[in-house]
Amino acid sequence: MQNLLTQLRFNTKGSSLLLVLVFGSALLLSLTLGLSAYGTMVLRHNTQITKHAQIREIAEAGTTYYSWVLHNNPDDLWDGNPPGTPGPFVHDYTDAHGNVIGSYAISVTQDENDATSIQSTGWLHNYPNIKKTFKITQGEGGFAFPYILTIKNPGILSSDMQISGSVHSNNTLTCNILINQEIQANMIQGSGGPAELWHSPVPPIDFVGLRQDTINTLSSMAEHDEGLIIPAPHGGLGWHVVLLETGGFDLYKVTSRECHCNQHNCSRSYCNTIGNEVFVGHYDFPENGVIYVHNYVWIDGVINGKATFFTNPNIGYGFFLNDTITKKDNSGNHILGLFTRGFLIIPYDSPNNMTIEAVLMAPSISRLFRNIYDPALEKNTRNSFHLLGTYIASSLPSLKHKTNAGDFYSGYQTVQYTFDPQLLEDAPPGFPKGQGSRFGAPIEIDEHIEI
Repeated sequence: MQNLLTQLRFNTKGSSLLLVLVFGSALLLSLTLGLSAYGTMVLRHNTQITKHAQIREIAEAGTTYYSWVLHNNPDDLWDGNPPGTPGPFVHDYTDAHGNVIGSYAISVTQDENDATSIQSTGWLHNYPNIKKTFKITQGEGGFAFPYILTIKNPGILSSDMQISGSVHSNNTLTCNILINQEIQANMIQGSGGPAELWHSPVPPIDFVGLRQDTINTLSSMAEHDEGLIIPAPHGGLGWHVVLLETGGFDLYKVTSRECHCNQHNCSRSYCNTIGNEVFVGHYDFPENGVIYVHNYVWIDGVINGKATFFTNPNIGYGFFLNDTITKKDNSGNHILGLFTRGFLIIPYDSPNNMTIEAVLMAPSISRLFRNIYDPALEKNTRNSFHLLGTYIASSLPSLKHKTNAGDFYSGYQTVQYTFDPQLLEDAPPGFPKGQGSRFGAPIEIDEHIEI
């Protein structure tokens, strides 16, 4: 040791190297420990966010479940148990893979005016010490159909779909996915489940009456002084409605369309993309919110207020969902309804990730769809589509196309349908409202953390 110190005393290079090694190692250790601590903190923060979001989802699922129970059986305040059975009533919650990850406990009460409140407390099984409680109470005048998908014909719920909300069919539903909400139909079959959420048979919805009653109501409201009628576009091929975040909408006359080949060597072309258009003017929403538009309608933008657009009742006309449509915010003051006897088409030039926040009604012979294009075209395939609202039509949407072998080759890769709980409180102008009371949106009233 003495020899080493003697050598270092007379060796400046060796002394400097030793200092560099010592202090460098200390600095590196400090940085490593700091980064490790920061990484751990970020991971914990992200885990906390995910955990709280899941607990919220579980608790809200309880309110959605029991509002559906009361919609079908208004006198059942005891979750199928004998009258007077004390709650809360506990149910397991499964994720999209069928794994039971949590539970919610439901309590149902009525006040002196027979108005019902549902309280749901949710938690994760691996974090049982954190619980969130949500409450919904009755309001008046919600949309008549508390389902995300309401159809007349048979339908298949497949793994191509992500569904959040109840589903109704007048015919047969084949359920091949795991669900968290109730589905109902004349008959239900398939490999999905859980089967206790299947309800059949159920009374059919009168689609003919729904169509005619809604047409009569909307026509009367549009023809009224408080409504608005947009005539046929002379010299044009249709109208382009651009909803504005500042309110109202800008109107353009479509003067030409672009066509794109189908998948069979261009044996057919689909001409549903705007080529050229001319600005016509700005319109505020009419007082009663109903706008009758002659001819074809392309529509997109941000809805600020409450409005319903409907096309010529002749079957040949309909809507092109031209681009994303969103609400200005989730205050409950903004709602959009689209009604047609014709088609609901997503054009070729649709965005890669598309969101539609609206009520879509086509209760005749049509459905929402996107055509199959030439595989060589850039926009033949798109990434994701999300409907937040509700859908009423003859058949399920057709937005993702696969080969017989199950390979995706056209349309949207992922498709998601989510029921908008604000529709339990209100409906688009002129759209059918429920008989009796509806429940409002869930409100968080408590978060309990056990130490």
